[in-house]
Amino acid sequence: MLPQAKGTVITIALFTFISEWNDYFWPLVMTSNDDIRTLPLGVSMLKSTLDGIHWNTVMAGNVILILPIVIIYLFYEHLLYARQCAGALYIVLFNPHRNSKG
Repeated sequence: MLPQAKGTVITIALFTFISEWNDYFWPLVMTSNDDIRTLPLGVSMLKSTLDGIHWNTVMAGNVILILPIVIIYLFYEHLLYARQCAGALYIVLFNPHRNSKG
């Protein structure tokens, strides 16, 4: 059963990783020192400067923030698509009700 569910497990793991990676409120409440803040908090702090928003710095921070997620997705992309295609072919080829008329 686990080989058939591998794509689902990987997808749930990716969504969980993205959710935890982008977590904002809990680290904001629990940290008071700017040296130990998480990356999403750091990027939001870049937007709240007194001398205006430096968009090039904010966008560079966003690239650094999203880079691990993109790398993990690119690493598992072929596996996710292979599992989706295998699941679709399994349903088409081995559906016991495909020849029934009713």
